[in-house]
Amino acid sequence: MPNYTKADVTYIIRPSAFEKMYRLAPSRRDRNWVLMLYLTGARPSELLKLTKEDVIIGEDFIRFKLVTKKLGYKKGTFFVEKRNLKLNIKNEHRYRLTLRAYLNMFRPEQHIFNFSDRTGSNIVERLSMRTLGVHLCPYNFRHSRLTILAEKGASREQLKAFKGARSDSSINQYIHAREVNYTSEFGMKDIGEEE
Repeated sequence: MPNYTKADVTYIIRPSAFEKMYRLAPSRRDRNWVLMLYLTGARPSELLKLTKEDVIIGEDFIRFKLVTKKLGYKKGTFFVEKRNLKLNIKNEHRYRLTLRAYLNMFRPEQHIFNFSDRTGSNIVERLSMRTLGVHLCPYNFRHSRLTILAEKGASREQLKAFKGARSDSSINQYIHAREVNYTSEFGMKDIGEEE
């Protein structure tokens, strides 16, 4: 995790808090940035690499083709890891409609977020302070999504696949979340629902 000095990285963004941020985002770009952070729990760098072709909106699902460049075990080495994240979201859901309208603004090979990692952090920080009164960062969305999935009973394998992790050690902090009866793939049943 990058160093976010001001952010309260333990803050969990629940659906009602996210909905407030989503509604009050000042632009279509900012609204879709926080929407994709919330839906995917992806690293900001993964979202910044997305092109229109990497987001497939099918019938009752959205698939994100995420690419991560990770540090290797040997000093100075990197490896590229790819994963597909499929989220079940009904056709008529407004988050899906918002995303579709945003994607329609771009050519297939065009990046859908044309800004830096720092700008992405600033968007989240300003919006969270204005709407929730707390300093948040993009990492909060990742931490929140994984915590909520664990609370809803996601398995270790589901958490690792969702996070794009290889080892159990990176998901151990989420395993101890409270248990709640849950059945939906990757925990997306709670999208847009109040608790």
